[in-house]
Amino acid sequence: MKFLNFLTAALLFSATSFAQEAAFLEWDEDEDNLLEEFEFKGEFINRYFPEWNLDKGDLGLNRDEFYGSTFARLDVDSSKRLEEDEWGYGYSYLYDDYIVYEDINLYDGDGDGMLAFEEYFDTFYDSDYFYEVDVDNNGLISEHELAEYVFESWDIDESGTISRGEYKIFDSIYL
Repeated sequence: MKFLNFLTAALLFSATSFAQEAAFLEWDEDEDNLLEEFEFKGEFINRYFPEWNLDKGDLGLNRDEFYGSTFARLDVDSSKRLEEDEWGYGYSYLYDDYIVYEDINLYDGDGDGMLAFEEYFDTFYDSDYFYEVDVDNNGLISEHELAEYVFESWDIDESGTISRGEYKIFDSIYL
């Protein structure tokens, strides 16, 4: 039985790794095993910006759309609440420049140990998080501003490219 469980887990891991590999290759137009900024931005804008931009008639994301979309990406289990591990992941990669404390309990207004969207939104309302992404300060985050922000977040080593390792870290969570 242990062998069967191990085999099942190995097959699932292999299938996930194969899917990530295939996805990475779709993004890597010049097949150099790195995602340059132009490759990443082009694919991201075509594939994912429409999912973020709920009001298709405008030219970008307003604060509600931006925070709603970032919340949804972190809510991996689709529970409509960020649990401590989901919050911690977001804090580690996105928020530590915008809010001071990693402890979820400091932002958890109802004390249930999780963040509902309203609590999440309230946490960032007075921060610079939205405005750091809205580079031209017009009150909307364009597809290019969002793609740039996501690229910079994924480029952990700040090399100007996204490696397969960096891609795998975020692909399983955000894409």
